[in-house]
Amino acid sequence: MSIGGFTTDRLTRRYGLRVGRSAVGGAAMLLASASIITGASVANAHLAIILIACAAASANFLLGAAWGSCVDMGGNQAGVVSACMNTAGQVGGVFSPIVASLLVVRFGWSAPLYVCGMLYFCGALCWALVDTRKKIQAI
Repeated sequence: MSIGGFTTDRLTRRYGLRVGRSAVGGAAMLLASASIITGASVANAHLAIILIACAAASANFLLGAAWGSCVDMGGNQAGVVSACMNTAGQVGGVFSPIVASLLVVRFGWSAPLYVCGMLYFCGALCWALVDTRKKIQAI
């Protein structure tokens, strides 16, 4: 079990699904956003490396909350919900190197990090809207 999975399970048992999933996901994304944007803007290369690594760790910290949310909301259809989440991530994975290279050519090496930081921030806002207590209804 990962530390993020342990944290989301523990908070879910103590405070309920909304806090245990959404708060962990949102907080992890906010920390990832702040870390990567700060890492892109500092002059010290060693500090930048540490901050960008913290951003990656924070982004992975939320995985337990993300997969748990699929099960909580999807119920018997958890596989479909998980597949949709995973497919959306794969689409982003396909386009990210293309977009990153265009950003580097046009704006420099830090641009993809700033964009990634803003996407993490948007992800944190999206987590605020997730209510895992509500089940997704099959069509």
